[in-house]
Amino acid sequence: MKHFSLVLGFSTMVICLASSYAVAEETSQVHLDSVKVIYLIPMKDRMDHYLTAELVRWGQYEVTIDPHLADGILSDVPHIDLKSLMEDPPRIVRTSKAARGIAFLIDPKSEKLIWSTSKDTSTSYLVHTSYKSAKDLAHEIVEQMKKDVSKPK
Repeated sequence: MKHFSLVLGFSTMVICLASSYAVAEETSQVHLDSVKVIYLIPMKDRMDHYLTAELVRWGQYEVTIDPHLADGILSDVPHIDLKSLMEDPPRIVRTSKAARGIAFLIDPKSEKLIWSTSKDTSTSYLVHTSYKSAKDLAHEIVEQMKKDVSKPK
């Protein structure tokens, strides 16, 4: 009987600790709709300019030129040097080997990926294939973000 009550007590303690950890883990995660201010990393083909224009036009987020004020960093690569970016003054490095049509939103505090999308960069008309402009891709990326923000959790 003593053994049973010890096991029951230990099991209860483990369950309580695990559930409190799960709640803490859940509340510490940043979601797309909790981001208010976005900083855009300078991107290849001036994609950051087009994305900034689309985001400002939408009005869902503030866009900042100071990475210290951002709670989301938008980049075309998933791995950015956040330590250099958060130096004072920030050391900003333009991405160079990024694939077109891909966007990553990163939480600067946890360095975790919040959101990402990829868009097809080409348009095919039977035989003829052309490539979308950075402006068109930026529009598609922000349209996807709009859809994902409005999705129920």
